[in-house]
Amino acid sequence: MIVTVLPRRLFLGLMFFSWVAWETPAYCGPLDVFVGGVQLGTFTVETFVDTSSQTGSTFGVAIQGGFQESGNLALPAGYEYRWIQTVNTSAPINDWQSAGQTYVDRSRVSFSDPTVADQSPFYASFRQPGQGYTLPFLDNPARTETSFTGTWNLTLAAVQAPTNPSDDFDASQPGSGRDIFAITTFTWGFSIGTRPDGTIGVLPLDPPTQRDPDDLLTTAFANEVNLGGDARTFGGGAWTLLNGFPTVVVNPIPEPTSIVMGLSAVLLSAGGLSFSRRRSRPAA
Repeated sequence: MIVTVLPRRLFLGLMFFSWVAWETPAYCGPLDVFVGGVQLGTFTVETFVDTSSQTGSTFGVAIQGGFQESGNLALPAGYEYRWIQTVNTSAPINDWQSAGQTYVDRSRVSFSDPTVADQSPFYASFRQPGQGYTLPFLDNPARTETSFTGTWNLTLAAVQAPTNPSDDFDASQPGSGRDIFAITTFTWGFSIGTRPDGTIGVLPLDPPTQRDPDDLLTTAFANEVNLGGDARTFGGGAWTLLNGFPTVVVNPIPEPTSIVMGLSAVLLSAGGLSFSRRRSRPAA
């Protein structure tokens, strides 16, 4: 499916990936993901290329790869891996977004309506069988601007299942406070400008890098709630944002009654593993 590029609009060139072979030499990685000294798995970028149009009317890149778990450390029962991608650019694609602010990268009902149609904060991972990764990833952003800078942060997360197994795993459920553990983040992006030969195009691409998630998701979710985004999907007490890996809950204390998006979560650290101080809530 290809969506026509309009000014400040995202080019979804998914057809590009129908002919990019998974067996091509890796552009980046494998980058190791560790939890408490144990290798959780690796992240590899198979493809990261310039996909600008030959006419010079659109400029963009294509990225494809994924996370492959090692089998050294399993997720606790009731948790699944998901991607959450945030985006911060000089030219946002949605009318309600502001340049330089970080938002969650999800498709919206329209460029002016910030509602996420499936009410999920998780980036589409295309989890069809046979794609070669535990959690595949692909994206193909583009712009028509001749001056542009964009940064995408792709976060590997462990997500707690809803209490009712029949509920949609990915959908936001206000008030449920389900855990999202941000394990690690991979940063990538591109810029558009004048190249050494005087032409306008995508400037040299740097390989994606790995970073600590820090408060990245907390900031992005809060911006969605406070800066005109989709407050239902990203707020309403639907999620508890934590960093680390799902572990044993110790010293439970009552959950806060203020706005919950992990802003007041108290984390303990032991041997590189994160512990959450809150009321224990059994996973489905």
